[in-house]
Amino acid sequence: FRSRFELMPHVTERQFNEDSTKLDFLYSIVAEKLWALEAEKQGYGSSEIIKYAIADLEKMYVRDALFKQEVESKVKVTDKDVTLGMKRAAIQLELDVFSSNDSTLIKLFYESLTGGASFDSLKNIYSEIASKEPAYISFGDLSDEMIEDSLYSLKQGQYTAPLKNNSGWFIFRLDTINTRIITPKEHQKQKGFVENRIKERIAMKEGTKYLSSLLSGQLIDIDKTPFKILSDKVFEIIINKTPTDSSISYTLS
Repeated sequence: FRSRFELMPHVTERQFNEDSTKLDFLYSIVAEKLWALEAEKQGYGSSEIIKYAIADLEKMYVRDALFKQEVESKVKVTDKDVTLGMKRAAIQLELDVFSSNDSTLIKLFYESLTGGASFDSLKNIYSEIASKEPAYISFGDLSDEMIEDSLYSLKQGQYTAPLKNNSGWFIFRLDTINTRIITPKEHQKQKGFVENRIKERIAMKEGTKYLSSLLSGQLIDIDKTPFKILSDKVFEIIINKTPTDSSISYTLS
């Protein structure tokens, strides 16, 4: 009762009366116990639906336990990490962004920049890859930490080499550095955000590393038979619903 009561949100009509809230919650727990006893009496625990639901819950708990053991236990945040994060959290970067799925186009643009061409003229020439509005980046906005490191290492007017992530190719040019003063009142909250973001990033790295070691060398064999049966059925339905026309021929490849 104590552990559940302390962890639950208390949003009820009588939330400001703690005794009444506790009494309501006690009745809820008693009701849960009675339902469980009745379900056990009627044999619901052995039904396929319940077994299936419990199996999913077991997988969830095992997955969480595995994460804590193999990933979360290795997440260590240093004072150096927090100091760097706090410095970056006080800075917002205003950037021009050039992006494309075409690596050749991005590289041509980059070569023109490094060759000394005017930035404004190139922005007009390559307007199809230039963002219409500047991008505003703060600490923790990007999931890719390497790109964040590249951006925060720029000086005003400098640009990155072509960078790639899952969305395509990018070049960033730093236009403006906006700084703000974090008040003592905001400091602790900001520090908590920075620490949590750093933990998430380390956990992501450790999780990826663990999954790679776990799945390395594993082969997945897919049975094509169910897919073939399904595709044949779908094709049969389409044929039966389509008006017959001697001029139309159907080929199933």
